[in-house]
Amino acid sequence: MLAAQAFHWFEPSVALAEFRRILKPGGWVALLWYERDESDPGTAAFGAALRTAPDAARVEGPRMRAGEALADSPPR
Repeated sequence: MLAAQAFHWFEPSVALAEFRRILKPGGWVALLWYERDESDPGTAAFGAALRTAPDAARVEGPRMRAGEALADSPPR
């Protein structure tokens, strides 16, 4: 299972329960996202525009914040 640039939109407890339900024994979950390099003016402008969204603080936080629920979840 792969969640590319999307896991931060999931409700963690619901998503983790669904992952456990559909994964085969020994299955993997991979989260993939990118970090913007805002030293580039175009990328900096893109980041500034994204941060104007009402819920931007929820998804524009420290690195790995979106994946903490998965990282903190005990394997089964």
